[in-house]
Amino acid sequence: SWPFVLVYLMILINLTAVISCRVKRFKIGDIAFLLNHAGLLLLLYSAGPGSADKSRYFMRVNEGGTEWRAQLSGRDSQDKLTELPVAIYLDDFVLEEYPPKIAVIDRGTGEAMPVNRPLYLESIKGRSVVVMDWKISVDSFINLPRYAPTAYLTISNLQEEEIVSDWITCGNFFQNFRTINLSDRYCIAMTFPEPKRFISRIEVYSKSGESRVDSVMVNHPVTIGSWKVYQHSYNTQMGKDSDWSLFELVYDPWLIPALTGIILMLLGSVALIWTGGKR
Repeated sequence: SWPFVLVYLMILINLTAVISCRVKRFKIGDIAFLLNHAGLLLLLYSAGPGSADKSRYFMRVNEGGTEWRAQLSGRDSQDKLTELPVAIYLDDFVLEEYPPKIAVIDRGTGEAMPVNRPLYLESIKGRSVVVMDWKISVDSFINLPRYAPTAYLTISNLQEEEIVSDWITCGNFFQNFRTINLSDRYCIAMTFPEPKRFISRIEVYSKSGESRVDSVMVNHPVTIGSWKVYQHSYNTQMGKDSDWSLFELVYDPWLIPALTGIILMLLGSVALIWTGGKR
């Protein structure tokens, strides 16, 4: 809003004027004052007018390939690619998953049983659970590349003393899902495994000749110059077999000045404590 902009501008002008006046009649005792006010001015300018230089891009990179073109975030036309001064080579994509869960499902409603308090069994060899009239045990679990997670179950009917053993899988892009029917109403199904973390091993190049090899994870970006590379997404349909990664690239040339401003303010605070203690 305009009131905010005007107040912000007046603060910047005020700080600049105060700093200029103190510099003209500089004394040793003014160090703390100058550090605090110069740091605040630098921080406010970096976070305000300087933020206009900040930009975000999304770059999709195929495994084993190099890409330097990206889409500018926020544009209406998502088809236009912009060449960036940085390039990314995707060496490998790794997806770590939690074990898929097994549940008794109502075939009519799709709800897990019991209603309101469903019980889930992790697909780990040796685990078992009792759901209503059935005891479900995991005899073996297989999770191979490209194939969907598969478990071999033994189901015991506690009422009729009937035992059934069969394979179950949640399926994926390459393989159909498979359930085990318990009755006309209930069956056993496996949920899709939830991602634990996904990692992209990359090499980043810049036009200045700088390069860096690192792993990008969520909340663990790679920094090169004024650029930060974040892990944004992957081919969720293929899951752990995803052959590309989507990165978010953030260009913020004012990040270092902003950090410098914070450091100056910290030094100014220390100086105030020191001079105040002497007095």
